Amino acid sequence: ERSCYVETAEGQLIAVLAESLGRGAFALTVGGTLSCTALRPDDPASVEGQTLHLGEMLIDLRPAVPWDPTLPPLSGPAGDGLRTLADHLRAHAPSEGLARVHFDDTKTPLLAQGRRALDRLREGLTRADATAVTEGAGQLAGLGPGLTPSGDDVLAGILLGLRVWPAAAGPLGPKVVSTLLAGTAAPRTGRISRAYLWAARQGHASEAWHDLIRALPANADRVSTAATRILSTGETSGADMLAGFLFAWTE
Repeated sequence: ERSCYVETAEGQLIAVLAESLGRGAFALTVGGTLSCTALRPDDPASVEGQTLHLGEMLIDLRPAVPWDPTLPPLSGPAGDGLRTLADHLRAHAPSEGLARVHFDDTKTPLLAQGRRALDRLREGLTRADATAVTEGAGQLAGLGPGLTPSGDDVLAGILLGLRVWPAAAGPLGPKVVSTLLAGTAAPRTGRISRAYLWAARQGHASEAWHDLIRALPANADRVSTAATRILSTGETSGADMLAGFLFAWTE
């Protein structure tokens, strides 16, 4: 009801979001009331003058204000904030998907598969083994439920984490590791997941993620508030991305 995706002739995706969802990595956020329920997958999209036509829906582009989705840098030590984030995720993560991959209190075949993939990925990062990194990413790509599968969301979270902590990439370096993760996963998943993976590789994320990064060194309550907003993304997507982000955490 609150969002849809527009695909350009060149294959670029644009998320059209209700204001309540905030600003996004490759999104047009629409003020006022937005309901996408009447749209059909084959409805035409066009820009005429300064109006976006989506099927029968008209969106006035004149008030549009550009927004930079690039994550801000950390402003200080974040260990306490990240421990708050991990506790919040443990308390609120859904049992579905891969959000509980770091916690031993839940055991499912999907989580077991995700843990093996992350162990292989960690091995590759530690040993500067590009093959192991590729294998770990390949095991996560397309894994699990969701419009964007859980494994893809975990990889997106890792990519955002590498933006915040480049040292997490180990000897291979963040540029090589990010290219391996996104490049391995992209052909194994759908076009919406690909768009989010390429955005995360550039350090692009939604407004709630910006709030989280700013809060981590400063305020536990703000960390929890931002994490709650992220957790509301999709059925499991936000939680899975937080799990990937925590995987990349380095003290």
